[in-house]
Amino acid sequence: MIRKYLVTVILATAMLLAGFASPMFSGRALAQQGPPEAPVAPAADVSSSFTYQGYLQKNGTAINGSCDFEFRLYNASGGGSQIGGLESRYGLAVSEGRFSAELDFGANAFDGQGRWLEIRVRCPAGGGSYATL
Repeated sequence: MIRKYLVTVILATAMLLAGFASPMFSGRALAQQGPPEAPVAPAADVSSSFTYQGYLQKNGTAINGSCDFEFRLYNASGGGSQIGGLESRYGLAVSEGRFSAELDFGANAFDGQGRWLEIRVRCPAGGGSYATL
């Protein structure tokens, strides 16, 4: 009984090893099928603009109406230099606290380094002072 079990284990192990060893001795790697292809160029120019979406509330209540927004991009969280120009959005619709703005700080604004976005808002639009979020 033990001999039959031992023969079965040896045969199973041999078959398993043969299955793993066969790709090594076949003279080729199965994972690669020739040299990698060169990267494909984009079909169209890529825009430097992006959509920013946010949620705005005052005293725990979602804002409804229109607000004025100012967006600035910096290269540090504090004391950094501003990158690109001021992006102002006047009378931007805010519905149940949600708003969306298309921003563009220029083609060179994002170069792989860290960036910080400052947002200032005044509600209702056209009056009062801006609050930094």
